Amino acid sequence: MLSSSLLYLYYFHLSVVLHFSKDIARILGLNKNIFSLSIVLHLWKYLWENRWHAVASWTWDAQDETCGICRMAFDGCCPDCKLPGDDCPLSKQLQLVNLMMA
Repeated sequence: MLSSSLLYLYYFHLSVVLHFSKDIARILGLNKNIFSLSIVLHLWKYLWENRWHAVASWTWDAQDETCGICRMAFDGCCPDCKLPGDDCPLSKQLQLVNLMMA
């Protein structure tokens, strides 16, 4: 979604183009409404067809080995297990997520 300032900027540009296109149409002796409508539609198409896709990545940047919220160790196990390891359901879920991300 576009921010309100960008929408205002687009609206301002469209109104300026519409104003000048009517003057150009009057000078050339063309139908003002059809000429200005084609200019505005062309500009609108140009503004809305320029799209971009953002790509981001996120990683932990923790200097300590405990969580700042729950004070548990990052390499700990879930509450259902007594020892961390490959048999932990949380460990299996993290391995699955890592495989999907690769």
